[in-house]
Amino acid sequence: MRTWFDLSLARKVPSPMSHSRRPLVVGLLVAVLAAAGLLPLATAPAATGAAGRTWVVDAVDDAYGNRWESVDTLTSEVRIGVGDTVEWQFDRAAMAHDLTSEDTRAVWPEPILEHRDIDGPPIRRTFSAPGTYYYLCSIHGTLMRGSVVVEEPGANRAPVIAPVVDPTSGPAPLLVHATANATDPDGDPLTYHWDFGTADDASDTSTAAHAMYAYDEPGAFTATLTVSDGRGGVTSEQFPISAEAASPVSASATPTSGTAPLDVAFTAAATTTGLSYAWSFGDGTTGSGASPDHTYDEAGSYTATVTASDAGGVVGTDTVAITATEDGHAHLPTIAATATPGSASAPATVAFSTEVTTTGELRSYSDGLVSFPELIGTAALVRRRGSTTASLAVSGLRPSTAHPNVHVHEQPCAQDRGGAHFRFDETQPFSAANEIWPTFTSDAGGHAAVSVEQPLRAGARAVSVVVHDPDNSAKRIGCADLAPGTGELAYSWAFGDGSTGSGPDPDHTYARAGRYTATVTVRSVHDGHGMGLDGSRTASVPVVVTDTTAPDTRIAGGPTGTVASARAAFRLTSEPGATFSCRLDARAWSPCSAAPVLRGLRDGGHRLEVRATDAAGNTDPTPAVRTWTVDTTGPRVRDLRPAGSTRDRTPTLRARITDRRSDVRRVVLRIDGRPVPGLRLRGDRLTATPRRALAPGRHVVHLVAADAVGNRTVRTWRFTVRR
Repeated sequence: MRTWFDLSLARKVPSPMSHSRRPLVVGLLVAVLAAAGLLPLATAPAATGAAGRTWVVDAVDDAYGNRWESVDTLTSEVRIGVGDTVEWQFDRAAMAHDLTSEDTRAVWPEPILEHRDIDGPPIRRTFSAPGTYYYLCSIHGTLMRGSVVVEEPGANRAPVIAPVVDPTSGPAPLLVHATANATDPDGDPLTYHWDFGTADDASDTSTAAHAMYAYDEPGAFTATLTVSDGRGGVTSEQFPISAEAASPVSASATPTSGTAPLDVAFTAAATTTGLSYAWSFGDGTTGSGASPDHTYDEAGSYTATVTASDAGGVVGTDTVAITATEDGHAHLPTIAATATPGSASAPATVAFSTEVTTTGELRSYSDGLVSFPELIGTAALVRRRGSTTASLAVSGLRPSTAHPNVHVHEQPCAQDRGGAHFRFDETQPFSAANEIWPTFTSDAGGHAAVSVEQPLRAGARAVSVVVHDPDNSAKRIGCADLAPGTGELAYSWAFGDGSTGSGPDPDHTYARAGRYTATVTVRSVHDGHGMGLDGSRTASVPVVVTDTTAPDTRIAGGPTGTVASARAAFRLTSEPGATFSCRLDARAWSPCSAAPVLRGLRDGGHRLEVRATDAAGNTDPTPAVRTWTVDTTGPRVRDLRPAGSTRDRTPTLRARITDRRSDVRRVVLRIDGRPVPGLRLRGDRLTATPRRALAPGRHVVHLVAADAVGNRTVRTWRFTVRR
């Protein structure tokens, strides 16, 4: 006897906690109770009366994600009895959802396709037949799928299987992988039996849950899986297997892809001789022979088929796929290059971006084929660094009607009706900030145009735009596939200064001023692999890097202090390519070379100012300065004594020596050609006395005075010593 508990903690009650409980905590409590023997891990329904029981499933949007959650199992699966009711509630939802039934296993007697906003009214279904019924929110289909398992109460329940057998067809020898994927709702141990249908004994059987079997000979076979729980519960499923005989003929082509018109050389090879070959090139034309040539004039995908025959008839066929593209870029999106900033001072760090545009034509589809047959429009998605812009122009709508559910989706229109909404970050829940919603309201003529921007660059999975029914957003009425795809693109950059980069949005720093052109080249990662994906697109953007830093000016050579030359030669330095302007003694500025020479300078102080101007036109605001003094005049010698005649045989020789710009450094005094020792220079007064008495008569005095820079003055005078 099996006892089932209906614990109140697993039932939803209208209290504040029903909105704030954490699935992890409640799930842990359920697991603890089950481990203690108080609650089985696989919750089964209690026996139902005539009215049956109501089971609640919540649409939940929280920090843990978007999901369906049964208040009884805390999972997306609820197990009920025949006659029970499931009620889907939306008071724990943080966004709109739809509830869509799926006829994957059991067929819903009354299909569901309904939309609910936050706190919308619940959706109820009563189940009268056993089976497993699947459902989803098509908006969030990747996360929000659930199932309702309806069981007959009290009876042993058969194993549930979801076997996978692959491949089921192909040339012999065909190796098949078979996996049972079986569970038992009562927790009973299971036994497996695979019969691969090639023998009458047990040589073609296996009792493993995962088995492998090789069909060595061609033929049609049936593989059968039988799973038993040992208590009378048995579930089985059959799989047709086709092991095909190898064809004696094979087809090949060179090339298999390229730009239309595409010339292709075909070849048929066979394992036997004496065959004739008939070709169908897939574009409505035919040919014959083992090596025909054919030209595909129009772009498209074609399947060329060769049929080999002998006198007895057809012996084999083979095919080869040919792809002719409109041009070498049909598989690549439109691109543009941007640079931010486009102009800056060196060193300049520039953020580059490849702007990628995909477009598509919007058409009525799915539920809209009946309700909105005139619906047409265009859609575009522009990806760039830090943003994505979605644009939509639509006509064929009802006048003045709001369409609050228009989204970018992650699957093509023909695949699961566009699948779930695209999310920038798939680790985060569905939300307006994590998706692209180009919602709109039609005008009086049933037209609408909208453009929305999100501050993120969309990934490659943003591939379609879906318009939902304005009255029931569970229905989808229009879709546009955005093409071509952006998932397998390679980006290479040349920044114009000899540097390169990769990726759609690189950064680059320009060290020097100049005008540059940055170019991005986009190609398929399969370029050159013979897949018809050769070619590239390029886009360029100019970048101006300016130099606003003034150069430094230096006077590296030239006179300093006081010099005895009226000529001055200088050496000027600055950064490469700089020019110079000079001015002397506060005169007007004038261009000068890096080695200017000044001549004919007057005696006195001088000031040379120099400023450099770089190649970008920046001029040094603080010129270099050199000051110096020119002194080309010797000392002034005057008041020479004695003069005339004297009776003093050892007269005191006197002179005044001065120099305006330099010190008097050296004085030589001679009488009659002999040096006079003991010269005394105090201030500007020179005195000296001969050590020996002078003879009566005439004497000649010779004086040489030199200043600090080497200028000399020579004076000669005479006097007479009387007797």
